Formats: sequence, structure tokens, C-alpha cells
Amino acid sequence: MNDREQAIEVLQRARATLARRLAARLLDDHEGICEDAAGLSFMDEINAAYDQIGSKLQRVNQMLADLSAVRSTSPARPDRLLGLPAPRRSRPQPLAQISFQTFAAQIQAGDLESAGRSLATLFNLNGQRGWRCARYFDQKLRTTPDFFLKTLQLHRQLNAGGLATVVELLNECFGLNDLESVHVANTLRSGRSL
Repeated sequence: MNDREQAIEVLQRARATLARRLAARLLDDHEGICEDAAGLSFMDEINAAYDQIGSKLQRVNQMLADLSAVRSTSPARPDRLLGLPAPRRSRPQPLAQISFQTFAAQIQAGDLESAGRSLATLFNLNGQRGWRCARYFDQKLRTTPDFFLKTLQLHRQLNAGGLATVVELLNECFGLNDLESVHVANTLRSGRSL
């Protein structure tokens, strides 16, 4: 493993740790964050979470993108490709164990294939569409500040009953079209929850 590959591995571990910390921070203070977003609180919870953890996560994502771009533009040497290990595959999980937390952990681990399968199961979509939605989510997570807060809004709106907002959030978070979003919203409301 060369220096760049080692650096990427370190950054991937750091990203997973920061993402877990950010998720825990947001879930611990979800009421304060939602009140801050609605303008009902002046405690500035969103900026506090971003300043504490989100900005670090954004920097790590940028460094990963920079290192990955360098890796993808360098010419591959055929003699080195022969020794590459087979891609790691995670074992499929039973439906009862698949949740949005499963999906989020797979995204943070960089396992888009498994994340796509989880979304396909959760959203009742075909596997290819699930993978494209996972890839879309991953790209938005890497490039859009405070994107993770959208998933909290989605969870709240699913429970609150506002279909138009849910459709909009599914479009924004997963790249689904309106028809797919209505299907997914009905699927999630019928028993599979975020």
C-alpha cells in the first residue's frame, strides 16, 4: 500500500468516526436543532453542531475527494492490477435488520453497493435504482454543507404526515423523481421507517 492509499484509509476511518459523532450529536439534541431551524430558538444549535463536528467532516470529505481525484487521474500500471484483492462484500442482512442506520453506516464505510441494496429494500425499489440513490446521497453528503440535517427533516416529515414535503426531501436526498418519491413515502409509512 503506498502513502496515498494509506492516507485515504486514515481519512475514511476519520470520516466514519466524525459521521458517527455528528449523528449522535444531532440525535441527542434533535429538538433544539429543529427549533433552531424553525427560528424558535436562539441557542444556535445548528451552528454549534457544525462548528464542533460538521466542519471537520467537511474538511475530511474534501481531502478524500482531493486524494481520490489524484488517484483516478494517475495512469494504472497493468502489472499492478494483477495483484489487486477482490472487492470486499458485506454479507446481506435480513430485512428485519436493515434500517436507515444500516444504510448510513454503509455510506460512511464507503460501501455503496451494500448501501444501494439496503435502500432498494427499504424503499421497495429495484437494486440498480437503489444503488443510484445511494450514490446520489453519498455525493450530496460529500458536497453539501449540513446535508445530514435533511435526513432528520425527512424523518420528522414522515411522522408528521406532510406528503409534499416528504416528496421534496426524497427528491433532494436521494435523487428520486416525484412518482418514485410518492411510492417510497407510502412504502416507508406502511411499516419501514427511517
